[in-house]
Amino acid sequence: MTEPLSNHPSQEQLTDFALGLNGAGIAEHVAACEACARIVRDIRGVKQTLGALPDEDPPDSLRRKILERHRTAMPAGLNLFSFSGKGWLRTVILVIAGFLVIAFCLYYLIAFKL
Repeated sequence: MTEPLSNHPSQEQLTDFALGLNGAGIAEHVAACEACARIVRDIRGVKQTLGALPDEDPPDSLRRKILERHRTAMPAGLNLFSFSGKGWLRTVILVIAGFLVIAFCLYYLIAFKL
């Protein structure tokens, strides 16, 4: 008979345990539960497989293609953080709007003593 699902660690907890990040209270459960032990073995297997792959830099042609697509995907006037063309005005408006929101929140907190 299997345990109810609520008695099992979460996927995140099992992943952390498998990767050696946090094992508080998980090791005992994994030792006794075949389903969770299988998940931990699978995660460790994926980690080992990925760790065996060579580190390679992408080719320069790929970098150039990505940068070119990025440049052509957004017209210059829509760049919010560009200070050339119309972009600088949007940046100033966004900054002022942000300050106004923060000021309103602070006023609300102080006025109503929250």
